[in-house]
Amino acid sequence: MVKKVVALDIGGTNIRCGLVFGKRILSLSRAKTPKTKREFLNLITSMIAEKIGPDVSGIGVGFPSPIKNSSVTTKAPNLPIQNFPLADYLKKKFRKKVLVKNDASCVALAEAKLGERKKNLLVMTLGTGIGGGIIINGEEYSGGGLGAEFGFMLINGRYLEDSWKETKRKMGGLLMSEVMVKHPKKAERLFCEVGDYLGQAIASLINIFSPDAFVLTGGPRECGRRLLLPIQRGVKKYQFIPKKVPIIWSSLSEPGLLGAGLLIK
Repeated sequence: MVKKVVALDIGGTNIRCGLVFGKRILSLSRAKTPKTKREFLNLITSMIAEKIGPDVSGIGVGFPSPIKNSSVTTKAPNLPIQNFPLADYLKKKFRKKVLVKNDASCVALAEAKLGERKKNLLVMTLGTGIGGGIIINGEEYSGGGLGAEFGFMLINGRYLEDSWKETKRKMGGLLMSEVMVKHPKKAERLFCEVGDYLGQAIASLINIFSPDAFVLTGGPRECGRRLLLPIQRGVKKYQFIPKKVPIIWSSLSEPGLLGAGLLIK
């Protein structure tokens, strides 16, 4: 039976909290991610408190770090909270079932169950950093909660995440979609740069896993084909295996929240 779940999609820049019922998000709130641990914990507690009620079966959390035992956050490069028993903390606060999973793995679950519905697919999230999710034979694979960190692949001798952050610095505080509108020539150069190093990373993953689809999500999805085409060209340049793998933006509006909601059964 489908039950209501409070779902959190935590990112390095924004936090989303929703009351989820199956495929539907009944209510949604957003806030900027705080800079200190105390502010962070106070914020997510208040956001959950606004959504929770007696008809809520649990709390699902997507968090941008490797996760131990569906409970403990580890290295969170873009958040003010490290090695913290987040599930236990929220259980004590709300006396509900709580499960925590890597945020990109939540997106992968949502794509497998509600979006692309492929048995074998890979997901790459593009946000403050870069995350990854892996679905094999319909089941999520994460190396015991500690794997699928696509952002820490080495490309040209540096982490993919570092190349991504350097590109974002070149945007001068603007979103990619804003650069595309305000500085179209600059956007074209940056998109070619992004297409090359993401193309290398995605092609490498396709060569290893041979998925049925490769799904991209995150704020840059607003750029649509203008960003997707350079990425697809980059993949074509570096892919080895003779298989046509669709490289697409997610069709789900809030895949991270929906996936966090799927954690509670």
